[in-house]
Formats: sequence, structure tokens, C-alpha cells
Amino acid sequence: MSISLWDLYNLGRLPISGKIYDETTPGLQAFEHRDKQNLRTMPSFCNFLFATFRCLEKMSVCEKGISAKAWIDFWCKKKLIHNLPTRCSPRSLTPTRTQNASDQIQPQDPCWSHDELEVFKNLGVPKDRRESTYLAAYLSCWLCVFALPKTGEKFIHLDTFEADSLMASSTIFSLVVPVLASIYHGLNGITTVVMPYHSRSFFSCYYLHGWLTHYFKTHHILQPPPSGPLMVLYSGSHMTCSDLRDARELIHEGRVSDVGPLSTMGIWMWISQAT
Repeated sequence: MSISLWDLYNLGRLPISGKIYDETTPGLQAFEHRDKQNLRTMPSFCNFLFATFRCLEKMSVCEKGISAKAWIDFWCKKKLIHNLPTRCSPRSLTPTRTQNASDQIQPQDPCWSHDELEVFKNLGVPKDRRESTYLAAYLSCWLCVFALPKTGEKFIHLDTFEADSLMASSTIFSLVVPVLASIYHGLNGITTVVMPYHSRSFFSCYYLHGWLTHYFKTHHILQPPPSGPLMVLYSGSHMTCSDLRDARELIHEGRVSDVGPLSTMGIWMWISQAT
């Protein structure tokens, strides 16, 4: 029993079908390339992402790259409406309320604010490209930080910009394949070293956490159920912990029961020890 392509689709709604996802940094000729219908194969607003990256590079004092925080601060001028949730202690009973942010999102103001318009103006973004550019900027952060992280530090990577722009233009990529490959590559790195926390393996633990919660019932389900991917149902409080012996029996016997907030790394360490 292990996480599969179907689990990633079912839990996170990542698309199974679509183009093969690849991370590349396009050359100048790619922006001028046209198909048989004389249409550009590269979205015209993709160059605004590169322009932003170069702008932040000149302003940054960090030699490692452009942080996700700097990227978000550049693009997003909205007021913070949710604080980070506080860590809850395990509970034996379903809590009456959750510490997680509400799934209710304030409706988008049809008019851009003055600060947002300044961002577009400084980059030279045409009026009819603002929404697509903004969406591509969000997708770049989502890919680099949440779906396909490369390191333990949150940085924006140039080689995602082409895919970000194509996604913002309604192109569908089969994301379950690279995300699942990233998860197994990271788990392999953890289980093949003496000290797992020194493995330098990075992958999207959120999807694996959702899988563990769904099959092993480690969290209370949010009530009422929020809309969105299945994994958001399990973002409630931890259930009461079980001990290591119970966890081993659960894994060996394949029982589905409440095992408590077991760590992702811990479960896979036990599996590797058993095999």
C-alpha cells in the first residue's frame, strides 16, 4: 500500500492527463516561435515573469536566489486576512471549531488597486494581460513552494516560468507524474541514509500527509466539509497519539484505524526497517 497517481488526483485534484511537464528556461527565439496558425507558442506575458525576476535580483541581498516571500510581496498588495494557525494538541474528541483558516475567500474586487496598477505599469503589462500575468505569477510560487519544491528553502525558479504561463493560458499538464516521482525520490533519499534528517531530500510532504490522514485517520475531519480538493477535509486537529508498537502493527497488518499524528518520515522509516 503506497501513494499512487490516483491518490494524487483524488486528494489534490492534480490532473492526470495533459502535456508532459518539464522545467526549462526558454531562449529568446522561443518567444518569437509561431505555430502553423501563425500564433505564438509562448504566451506573450511570460516575459513579464522574467522581467520581475531580474528586477528582484537587482534589489535582493540574498545570493541564493529570489525568495518566495519577496516574490509574493512584489505581486500581492492585498491585505492579510488570515493569520497563521496555531498548533493544536491531539484530541480524543472532535473539536467544536478548527484553528485553520476559513475556506471562504473574499470576492475579487473588479478594479485593481492603485498599488497593483503600479506593478503592472512598471512592468509594461497591457490591460488585457493583467489577469493572466497575475495568475502565472501565482502558479510559479505554487509550483516552487508547494507542488514541486527543490530545496528546503522557498525560492522561485526561472525554469518554471514557461509552464506557469502555459497553465495560465489554459494548457493542462499531467502534474501527477512529476509530483509522484518527486515524492518517491525524496522518500528514497530518507530511507537510504543513516540519519534521515541529514538526507537533504525535499518533496511535497503535503500530499503525502493528506494520503496518510485519509487512509490512517490521523486527523479529525473538518465540519462542515469545505469545498475544494479532498485533502482539505483533513486539515483539522490531530487525534490522540498511538505508540510505536501500534504503528508497526498497523503497517504490517494493513489495518485502517486511528494511528494519531504520526510523522511522514517516521512511518517510512518504520517501513524501511521492516523490509
